Order: sequence, then structure tokens, then C-alpha cells
Amino acid sequence: MQDSYREIFLSESQEYLNLISGCLVKLEGNPRDLESLNEIFRCTHTLKGMSATMGYDSIAQLSHQMENLLDELRGQRKTITSEIIDTLFAAVDILEESIQDIKLKQESKINIAPCVEALKKFLAEETIPLKRKSVLSMVEAAEFSGSDLERFREAKEAGNTIFKITVILSETCVMKEARSFLVITNLKKLGEIVFAFP
Repeated sequence: MQDSYREIFLSESQEYLNLISGCLVKLEGNPRDLESLNEIFRCTHTLKGMSATMGYDSIAQLSHQMENLLDELRGQRKTITSEIIDTLFAAVDILEESIQDIKLKQESKINIAPCVEALKKFLAEETIPLKRKSVLSMVEAAEFSGSDLERFREAKEAGNTIFKITVILSETCVMKEARSFLVITNLKKLGEIVFAFP
């Protein structure tokens, strides 16, 4: 009977890990993908319960820490970052290795402690929300030199329209520098950029 349960656990746990990996890839490409985040949480929660029932304590412990962090992300009390995604991928790798040990009926020598501590560290970090006013005040504080002001005056006298554009990138977006470059590149196609801050 124990062998039958073990086989069911091995089959279902691998299926859940495959789903988690696939959803992590989607989440990496789109941190706002709540559907994938919820699916990862559901699979992790189920895996934790299954492993605890079977007595696979290390898998249950690691899954539990993943679940805690995922719950914070779902509640938007924490922000998804590339570091968090990388750590979740590392956790999945460890879970897969642990399940492989069970399949081979050998005692696992995998040390889950570093990954557990990494997950706990994310939970302990204080999340500082992006404050729109503080960002805008930085822009307002930007000082123009006399030559810039002269160019503004000349452009206006020539009948050109002057725009002040504020672009705020989401704190969770990936490759911020590349996105900023694209913003600047596309704006240059529409007109002359006299001043940019930062």
C-alpha cells in the first residue's frame, strides 16, 4: 500500500513541478500575470500537503516557505523581482532532485537550508512602495540651464509646441534600462529632446 501511495506521489508531484516551472517562465516574462501566480501557489500548496502526508519533511519545509512568499506576492504585499523568480526556480530544481531521490529509493543528501533562508530573507525585507509624488518632485526639481531656457524660448517663438513628458516605469518591470532607451528612441522620432532627467 505504501508503495502505491509513493508512486502516486511521484507522478502527481512531478506534474505539479512541471506546472510551476511553466508558470514561472510566464511570470518572468510578465510579472503582472496573476493567473500564473495563483497557479504556482495552488500547485505549491498541494505539493506541501502531499509531501507532509507522506513524511517527506524536507520537501514539505521548502514548499511551505515557497507558499509563504507566494502568498505575499499574491496579496501584493511584496513585489515580484528577478531575484525572487530566480530563487523560486532554484527551489523547484531542489524539489525535483529530492523527488528523484525518492524515486531511486535513496536517502537524500540535498541541503535545503540555503534556499529556505533565501526565501525567508525575501519575506523579512521591508517593501517600500513607489511613491508617485516623490518621483514627480524629482522631476520638478530638475533645474534648466540658461541655454536650455533660451532654446525653449526660440522654439516657442518659431511656432513649435513644447511638451513636458513624465514617464514612470513600473517597479516590477524587467530590463528598465532597455525600456528607458526605447522611450527615448521613439520620442526622438517625434521631435527634439531638449532636456531629459535623469
